[in-house]
Amino acid sequence: GTGKACIMAALSDNFSAVIGIEVLDKLHKKAKENKTRFKKRVDPTPSTEITFSRDDIIAAEEWTQIAKCVFTLCTCFCDELMDDLIKKLETCDKGTYVVSVTHPIISDKYKLLEHGKYKMSFGEATVFFHRKIM
Repeated sequence: GTGKACIMAALSDNFSAVIGIEVLDKLHKKAKENKTRFKKRVDPTPSTEITFSRDDIIAAEEWTQIAKCVFTLCTCFCDELMDDLIKKLETCDKGTYVVSVTHPIISDKYKLLEHGKYKMSFGEATVFFHRKIM
C-alpha cells in the first residue's frame, strides 16, 4: 500500500525494522514518498528502520523468516491469492501475529484472537487478529 501502516508501526517504536511489500508500482512509489515526508516531519525520528520493497508478497522470500507481526490489507484478494498467502504465512515462526483486513487467515496453524469492524479510509472493514500457534 502507501506505507501508512508501516509508518504507524515504526512510530510505536516496538519494532527494530518494518518492511512494506507492495506489488503495484504506483503504490510503492507513494509509500516511498510518504516515508520521506515522515522522516522530515517527525523529530526525533524513531530508530525503527523502514524499508519498502516493490515485490510480490508470495514470491518474496525473506520476510517470513523475520516477521513477528504481519499486516495485510487483503480486501481485493481472490480466493487463490488468499490460499497462497496462507501457505506463505504458515512458514512464519510460532508466535507470529497476523492482522488481516476483510479475509481471515483460515489455517489450523493460526488461532483467531478477535475480530471486529473498524473504520478505514475506504469505509468500514472487518479486521481479524491472529497468532501462529504451531
